[in-house]
Amino acid sequence: MVISTSHRFVYCAVPKVASRALRSLFEPFIDEAVMDSVFKNSRAKSGNIGFHNPVGVRRKMRKVGLDPDGFFWFGFVRNPWDRTVSRYKFEHERAANPAMLVNVSEKHMDYHQSMIHLSWEDYLEKALYFPQSHWLRDKQGVVVERVFRMECLPDAIREIAARLGCDLDVPPVQGATERDRDYRKYFENDRQIELVARHYAEDVLLGGYRFDGSFGESYDLRRIVSRNA
Repeated sequence: MVISTSHRFVYCAVPKVASRALRSLFEPFIDEAVMDSVFKNSRAKSGNIGFHNPVGVRRKMRKVGLDPDGFFWFGFVRNPWDRTVSRYKFEHERAANPAMLVNVSEKHMDYHQSMIHLSWEDYLEKALYFPQSHWLRDKQGVVVERVFRMECLPDAIREIAARLGCDLDVPPVQGATERDRDYRKYFENDRQIELVARHYAEDVLLGGYRFDGSFGESYDLRRIVSRNA
């Protein structure tokens, strides 16, 4: 998450959605004092701005004298089938490489190390990660104002730059692991496709995603929250 008081925005980072590239793009506008106040404990543990569910963030912003409603809250989502393949491949590589586990806490070490023993089928059945919407809403249904598709990154960056009144370049996005970029090749049957669709139902609606890579109707996150209330 990045909070900027100079440009009045909050970027909510989502794991495995080009978060490293996007954080690098928005970090120059960060308010370090506010970040240290709002994320005091988590920053002390992780040493970085990382990922934060919005739960409690608005309350903490008010405690330091900021009106969260005066900020532009936004985030990005990615085709959930593509993201599922990406995360599975990343976790397998990390579990097999001790150097990549250096910053993993003891609390989560067993989970990450267990990934190397999971087949693709088992992963889809037992270990799917948090939906992307988890990082874009809180328990009270407070949500980001705008959700952009990663697949439309240049248009999204232009819109954000216009909204913030600054110049932004489209960041280069590189895959974290060696894999076939056509995620569809990893799904062997309709059941596997459906497992992802059910688990990430909100994400499918957020981006209007379809398995074949096309787009249908996308839903505003507030509409999804109301629908599920």
